[in-house]
Amino acid sequence: MDMPYFEGYELIIKAREKELEHLIWQKYLVDYNRMDQENYLPYDEYKNKILIPAKIDIKQKMSDTAKEEIYAFAEDLKKREYVIEKI
Repeated sequence: MDMPYFEGYELIIKAREKELEHLIWQKYLVDYNRMDQENYLPYDEYKNKILIPAKIDIKQKMSDTAKEEIYAFAEDLKKREYVIEKI
């Protein structure tokens, strides 16, 4: 099959999207059995709720104790390296 690389890539992406949509639909059917009037959620809202990207704080600050542990570990590695070089 002579197909440009990009078109093949797009087909793979589309197939993955359809597969994901199918899995979400299957999950919705299972959860639908447990829904009642109070917690009913239409499929589109259910799908959007699942597909919301995770919000991760990339600039999350590291605690001082964690930093100290990392620095201590690094110093220990340096000392071991120095001892190995001396031998």
